[in-house]
Amino acid sequence: MGTIKATNIEPIADNGTVTLGSSGDTFTLGSGVVQSNLNYPAFEAYNSGNQSLSDASATKLEFDTEVFDSNGTFSSNRFTPGVAGKYFIYSQIPLDSEGTGSDYIILQLYKNGSRVFANRFYEGSLDLDEPSISINIVLDLAVSDYIEIYGAMGVGSGNPT
Repeated sequence: MGTIKATNIEPIADNGTVTLGSSGDTFTLGSGVVQSNLNYPAFEAYNSGNQSLSDASATKLEFDTEVFDSNGTFSSNRFTPGVAGKYFIYSQIPLDSEGTGSDYIILQLYKNGSRVFANRFYEGSLDLDEPSISINIVLDLAVSDYIEIYGAMGVGSGNPT
């Protein structure tokens, strides 16, 4: 095996393609080498205030404060990855320690406008000073898929839409 040393590799043709290896080959980076120009979309956002939920009706949750948004992929309370891959998605609703005044709260994850995951909290089911409800899921997302978070509450035995 030989060693190639270069500061820049450019394609000969105008198509801009440089091929390293072939299908199934593995490239190993040496210790301390940093791989650059990778696209890892990630964000963290939260609602700085309170948001009311309507009885038995799904309400899109508002996230008015961004902690970070690495690739500008979070906008208008919606995450659109821009890069296909597996994504860990987490959301949480803290509940008032005085109680919600409802029988249940549902936190829902929507992908492309359709609910794909939900978690329910039933009033009185946990004895906590500051209860919350959360969702944690890993999803395969395409470039243009989008994720939104909804909340719903209810009084009585009905389920929200």
